[in-house]
Amino acid sequence: MRLGFIGLVVIIGIAGCAGGSDESLVAASSTAMKEMMKAMAIRPSGDVDRDFVALMIPHHESAIAMAQAELRYGKTSSCGAWRRRSS
Repeated sequence: MRLGFIGLVVIIGIAGCAGGSDESLVAASSTAMKEMMKAMAIRPSGDVDRDFVALMIPHHESAIAMAQAELRYGKTSSCGAWRRRSS
């Protein structure tokens, strides 16, 4: 599944916070992004509010999963405050 430009930017940014190219962090983030994209592939219901929630839940679950991966694998203290706020 293609992550797209935004997904690639997020993964590269997370790898930068980890203090370099940490394969474990990149793999965990990539998995979270793929799961998010799959979960967000919904058929519009005609109810904008319902559809918005259906999209935002997996989006935020993915953000939490990536923040948890950063907490586990991150090495750079400059990202520490962001990691703690996001998880």
